[in-house]
Amino acid sequence: MTRLHLFDLDGTLMYGSAAPIEISRQLGLEQEIADLERAFARQVLGPPEFALRVRELWAELTEEQVALAFDGAPWLDGIREVWADITTRGERCAVISLSPDFFVRRLLEWGAHATYGSAFPAVPFREPVRPDGILNPAAKVKIADELCERFGVTRSECAAYGDSYVGRRAVRGAADICRGQRRPPPDGDRLIRLCGVRSARRVRIGQQSQPLAPIRRT
Repeated sequence: MTRLHLFDLDGTLMYGSAAPIEISRQLGLEQEIADLERAFARQVLGPPEFALRVRELWAELTEEQVALAFDGAPWLDGIREVWADITTRGERCAVISLSPDFFVRRLLEWGAHATYGSAFPAVPFREPVRPDGILNPAAKVKIADELCERFGVTRSECAAYGDSYVGRRAVRGAADICRGQRRPPPDGDRLIRLCGVRSARRVRIGQQSQPLAPIRRT
């Protein structure tokens, strides 16, 4: 039985995009963020280097632009309803993302019980980014374990959802992954539709990764 649901943000809850892309769009910096995203994907930039570069890129960022980026992002349909259903059953959901914490924490208003993102200074920026506050895949695994302890669940009662390379690597690092279950999570079709985009995967920490069947976004 799943008692804790862990969600990635970029490419999972947010369909075909990422928080840095949506923020940069508000600043008219689509090409610049695309260049940084490519460097990150090729692992030319690690998470701390990427964060330092986007901090420079977003020097003029305002809270209003963050709100516009969040509200205008291509979120999957039904997130709030799924999380409300999870809560009604006495289960918990959390979001763990490498994206800036000032963006990720907005999902608390949608019903997430906890959110974790890379630590950025408050917007508008007056302070530099601290590299030791930027999350990486190993940090996501540590946070997942901390959340299990916080909510009193074991890894076998925890399911993680993500479609990014970083997200899958973090989940694989959480435990040995074994084959098995194609049974949908207890949320039924809505949660499959929520998580089953492109290469999205649902895995149980401590068990084997199993790709979800591709399902079109509605």
